[in-house]
Amino acid sequence: MKIKYIGHSCFLIEEDGVKILTDPFITNNPKVKAKDLDFRPDIILLTHDHGDHLGDTVDISKNCGAIVITVFDLAQDLEKYRVSTLGGNLGGTIEYKGVKFTFVNALHSCKIGTPVGFVIKFKTKTLYFAGDTNVFMDMKIIKDLYKPEIVFLPIDGYFNMGEREACYAIKLLEPETVIPMHYGTFPILTGTPEKLRKEMVNNNLEVDLVVFELDEEKEL
Repeated sequence: MKIKYIGHSCFLIEEDGVKILTDPFITNNPKVKAKDLDFRPDIILLTHDHGDHLGDTVDISKNCGAIVITVFDLAQDLEKYRVSTLGGNLGGTIEYKGVKFTFVNALHSCKIGTPVGFVIKFKTKTLYFAGDTNVFMDMKIIKDLYKPEIVFLPIDGYFNMGEREACYAIKLLEPETVIPMHYGTFPILTGTPEKLRKEMVNNNLEVDLVVFELDEEKEL
């Protein structure tokens, strides 16, 4: 599996020839050098409609035909832009191109529908992409039901959980690998992977913390 960090909460995940782009906040992201039309994913995974997540969803989808998987209400709203969508809701699973996407809770806010996270099940690995959220006890349910090996967690400590809360999330989820996101884009987002690593040490959490540089690709 190849994972490339574009910036903020945007990752390009590729497995078995399927390319998934998460929360594509690209054009107005001060830390991203790429252009929105540089990306030609098969799927855009959209957790909610805040501008730093919805971002370039419409332009990318219209340019390359990528299908947008998001919560049902937001999917319906996006259809006015004539993009292809698959809308689901909490507890439901959509299978597309051999990958299963299960909608799970996220403790956040939005304008349309409800914010969600996704459990992404490939043939060999299961990922949990939390979206924007604080820690919540249902993360234990996500662990019990889906057992994700790799989890993507926001750590900014202003709009989402910080390092202390993220460590509690790691205890609930018990993953093999943690990938931090949603930090450093703006000055107000003061959480850092270094703070998270220190908190993990203080909590005796022996989990692989994988930190990406912007535009860096890793094989996991």
